[in-house]
Amino acid sequence: MFANGIKGEKKDFALKCMCSESAKLMVTEIVSYKDFPDIPMDWILTLKDHTVPQKKQRQNIKYLAKIENIYELDTCHNAMISRPEHIVKIIYGAYKGN
Repeated sequence: MFANGIKGEKKDFALKCMCSESAKLMVTEIVSYKDFPDIPMDWILTLKDHTVPQKKQRQNIKYLAKIENIYELDTCHNAMISRPEHIVKIIYGAYKGN
């Protein structure tokens, strides 16, 4: 689920870094954003994410209501492993105000 589409050494690395987590985090935990800082945010929408599907990501974006930019990446949940060069470009562009 976290590394779908990642191959070779990157997939081995992704799997090696995984640890057990409670399913409650994804299924039953209620998240409140009422005390979340009022700062602008961007979202990287992972289009092939089997862990947090697009529909759920878009719900989260609506809940936050402070998302200024949405960057779509044709990758799985672990974009930092599958597409690090794209993440760097997004962050650098946001930092530079582009």
